[in-house]
Amino acid sequence: MGDPGVPVTSEKRAEMREVYLEHRTCQSVVRACDVSWQTAERYRVEDKWDEACTKVDQLAERLAIRKIGTRRADTIRIAQAAIVKMARSINDKDTLDWSATDVDKLARLIELLTGSADSRPGVANNNPVLVLPDDGSDPDFNPNANTTSEILPAVDPAVEISGESG
Repeated sequence: MGDPGVPVTSEKRAEMREVYLEHRTCQSVVRACDVSWQTAERYRVEDKWDEACTKVDQLAERLAIRKIGTRRADTIRIAQAAIVKMARSINDKDTLDWSATDVDKLARLIELLTGSADSRPGVANNNPVLVLPDDGSDPDFNPNANTTSEILPAVDPAVEISGESG
């Protein structure tokens, strides 16, 4: 174990903090960094490692929400593009690999993902009917739009954990 009375360098403190942030116990700091339990506990309190852990957890939650939002937005864009392609194909009487029911299923998926429908059976849906653009003239429809960035602000993990941001 480290020599008692020898000051801990800033590099050692940073190493101890990283170990604590990952494992959340002073005992893991003692084992990994070769310091006494008292030293680990002292710096845990002085350097506010528990508050840093809380910030890490909050950041992880926001990043998870962002990832879910991105996946949902991607799924919606794909479903919208598929509906447009299907509708055009049905209108043009192309060889059909799908039917009007498939279009309806994708429209229902979009409704569920956007929260405008309820997945519970027997629950009435009072939302307006989805109107499809048949010629690409809908100015609000853009299958390449990045709706996620408009909904979820960018998150910089380094800034969030260091406490420089609210």
